[in-house]
Amino acid sequence: MEGVDFLFRRVSVLVLIMMLILCNAVLAVGERVIYTTERTDKYTISVSAFLREESVDNHLEITSYSISHGNKTVRIFYRETAHPERNKIDISLRGIPNPNEQHPVRIILYNVQQENAIPFNDIERIESERYIRHLHDAGFIEGYADGTFRPSNTISRAEFATMLVRVLGYEMVEEGDTQFEDIKNHWARREMMTAVNHGIMQGYDNVTIAPEDRITIGQVAIMLDRAYRINTHGQGGVYVKLPVRDHYAKASVKNMLDARILKTEDSTYNNFDIDRPATRAECAMMISRAMVY
Repeated sequence: MEGVDFLFRRVSVLVLIMMLILCNAVLAVGERVIYTTERTDKYTISVSAFLREESVDNHLEITSYSISHGNKTVRIFYRETAHPERNKIDISLRGIPNPNEQHPVRIILYNVQQENAIPFNDIERIESERYIRHLHDAGFIEGYADGTFRPSNTISRAEFATMLVRVLGYEMVEEGDTQFEDIKNHWARREMMTAVNHGIMQGYDNVTIAPEDRITIGQVAIMLDRAYRINTHGQGGVYVKLPVRDHYAKASVKNMLDARILKTEDSTYNNFDIDRPATRAECAMMISRAMVY
C-alpha cells in the first residue's frame, strides 16, 4: 500500500505541475489589455490603452502606431511601464474614407515586448485574425479558459445578440415580462429583449424567438443590416451565389456584399449558403467590418 500511496502522491504532484504550466500558458496567450477611444474633433481620435487589472506599478505606454487608410485599420504598439501618463495617443483620421462617428477605425493592439503575442492560441494567420483581435482588444469578446477562441464553432442566436448589443453599447432593458415563452428563464433574456426593443431581432412568431438555434449567415446579415442601417445607395454587387428564389434575408445579404461586409474573396462566399450556421470567426469578421463601415 505504501508503494501505491507514494505513486498516487507523485501523480498528484505531476498533475498540479501540469495545471500550473497550462495556467501560465493561457495567461501568456491572452493579453490583458483593452482600449477606449474619444473623438476630439472631426479628424482626430484619442486612443487610450489600459491593463484590464492595473496595479500601482504596472501601466501601459503607447510607443507608436501605423495606419492602413484603405481598410481603416490602426495598429497601436505598446509596452508595460511604471509611468501611468503615457498610455494615450492621438490618431489622425485624414485620409480615412467616410469615418463614422462611433467607430471610425478598427484598432488592434500589439505588445512590442511580445512581438508575436496574440490573444487566442488558435487564430494566428487565419482569415479572420485581425477582426477577432479587433473585437477582443475593444473588450467585446472573450475566449475560453484554455486560451482558445474556437473560430470554427457555430454560435447561437442568443450569443450573437449578446455580442451585438454589447458592441452597439445599448443599455440593457429592465427585468420584466416578455411575450417569448422560450426566453423567460434564459441567461440572455435581457440581451435578446434589448435587441428586440431596438428593432434588430425578431421572433419566429409571437411566443418563440429560439435562443439556442444556430444563427445563420442570412440572419447575421439581417441583424447587421438593421443595426447599422447599411445604405449602399444602389451600388451594384456580385450576387451570383444568392438564391434565385425569394428569401427573407436576400436583400440584407446583398447589402452586406455591396458594403463589403461580405466579400467575394472570403471563404464564406466561396462556399456560400445563406441558410448555413455562421461560425464564431464569420460573426466576428462581419461585426468588425460593419462597425467601421
